[in-house]
Amino acid sequence: MNRHFKHFALTALSAAPFLVACNAPKTAADGATGASPRSSETSATMPVSEPPVHQIPENRVHLIGGTPANAIPKAVAFRMSGNYAQNLPLNLNPDGTLASFPAPSDITPRSAPLPLEDGWWLDRRGVTSSTVFSRYTLEEYAAMKETPSPGVLLESVIPGACVTQIEYLPMSPVEAQADTCAVNTYLRTHTYSISRP
Repeated sequence: MNRHFKHFALTALSAAPFLVACNAPKTAADGATGASPRSSETSATMPVSEPPVHQIPENRVHLIGGTPANAIPKAVAFRMSGNYAQNLPLNLNPDGTLASFPAPSDITPRSAPLPLEDGWWLDRRGVTSSTVFSRYTLEEYAAMKETPSPGVLLESVIPGACVTQIEYLPMSPVEAQADTCAVNTYLRTHTYSISRP
């Protein structure tokens, strides 16, 4: 008996690259340089509407058989030497000079950190382990028509007002802001602190 078969053209399936997260061990030096965040590094999975945040160099996404992709921004939780949540954060270099600071137009109502449990705060401005705080409040600074000079900003630093501990979270800033309960749960059991010298 003759059987007739329809012949279908075979098409090659495109091989989509797989994403693999490579997590190197954390060291106490991570985040201690106070260097300004690189604005060219953006999320490989979702856009982030907030200004650039501190990113962990060792947490990168690689394409199998390809080249390293941009680092996925990690959410940051931190503690301060006092309640400076409404004060302008400034990032310093190891020599005490300014590493980075925002323009007044960069400050929005969403720039203030979110409160967490046990003195922790969820960063939304890009703090590092070398962040100090200015006597300018975020509201005062946002209202300025011109950006103060580095010298004026350094003079505005509150003595002893600084980040004392910092924790890089295994989630993006968007995920952390959407679920602060998950952030609190992580901090209770996985706290890895970088303290100021």
